[in-house]
Amino acid sequence: MAAVSGTAAAATAEASADKAACNAPTEAARKALFGVAEEQPAEVEAAVRGRLPGWLSGSLVVNGGGDYSHMSHMFDGYGVLAKVRLQGGKAWGAQRYLDSKAYREYTREGRVVLREFGTRAEVSGPLGELKEVLRQLAGLMTKNPSFTDNASVSLQPVRRGAAAGGPLLMAMSETPPASYLINPSDLSTTEQVTYDDGLPGDLTTAHPSILADGSLLNFTRSLPFGGFHVYKQDPTTLRRTQLAFVPDRRPLSPAWLHDFGATDKYAVLLEHPLYMSLASLLLGRPASHLFMNWQPQDETRVHLVPLDGSGVVRSFTCPTFFYFHVSNTFESADGSSLHVDLAAYDDPQILNDLLLQPLLRPARDADGALTQQVSCSWYKRLTIPLTGEAGGRLQVGRGASVAQWHSM
Repeated sequence: MAAVSGTAAAATAEASADKAACNAPTEAARKALFGVAEEQPAEVEAAVRGRLPGWLSGSLVVNGGGDYSHMSHMFDGYGVLAKVRLQGGKAWGAQRYLDSKAYREYTREGRVVLREFGTRAEVSGPLGELKEVLRQLAGLMTKNPSFTDNASVSLQPVRRGAAAGGPLLMAMSETPPASYLINPSDLSTTEQVTYDDGLPGDLTTAHPSILADGSLLNFTRSLPFGGFHVYKQDPTTLRRTQLAFVPDRRPLSPAWLHDFGATDKYAVLLEHPLYMSLASLLLGRPASHLFMNWQPQDETRVHLVPLDGSGVVRSFTCPTFFYFHVSNTFESADGSSLHVDLAAYDDPQILNDLLLQPLLRPARDADGALTQQVSCSWYKRLTIPLTGEAGGRLQVGRGASVAQWHSM
């Protein structure tokens, strides 16, 4: 793990002062979190405080940012895999960097070579800037964008490798190349997943939903002049099959979605009005939120996508909100509607709040106490009718004729 700087006494004093003000992490904790994680490939036994139940047995494997030394945003650390194994009241831990092309080039060059979510490729001088722009343009024209393959966001269980010693995990991020198979026993990177199924898409989400039959539900998005390609992925062959297509409402400024709602019958795409700026992505021009612009007057589009392969998508609009994650999606008891629970923000300011500069140098009030630093979300429920005509507007509050938006 990353080392924590400063003396124990100073850290304790800082923690006491911060606790009196709010529950924000201390500056020492922030520096540790956004530092450089140390590898520990071989399992080592951990000290256990208290007692672990003897029946508790198994392993927890997670991924996340490990090396932030050249990064600008919380979402951008090079992926590191961490494992805790429990058995017989004891615990062991291990940690290993994911062997991606982005991480290999970073360790070789000593700089960010492939653009991350909120961190541009590091170049030297105007000539370097020009080369990077031309590389990005060439990638877009050939439908092979030179974005990162840093699979640091999620891990999904797949059946690939089950016949050869146990199933693997698939590490993912938001580009199709950022899909790697991981051996959970030793955290080794075994294979980069490549696709020859013909499904279009330059970006994807790192949060597929696992359906009852074990298959993965997700979408890619093609850009520009594209949209959302909703697909189902076989957990053994990893082949993807498109179920539906939802075109962008702004073909030159596609919306960025991080997650979506799903049941075994439906996918729900919540197309909030946060649009990717190709000029920002390719040329580095300023945008209101990283490489995206917020257009709240467009409101939010809600797309109800059946998974029966019919391709018949029912779309609605509702008041503007921004979100990262959907927590639950389920049908009502009478089967007449679909409930979608999520953490909603008034706007996407949270994206700017998670830049490393403000996170590492938190704001303090006149007394030196930490102040609230990141935007708050509200847990809300969106109710979508499963019958009747599409195209209606989802109203806020009580008395909605089409659907309702509830604070929870």
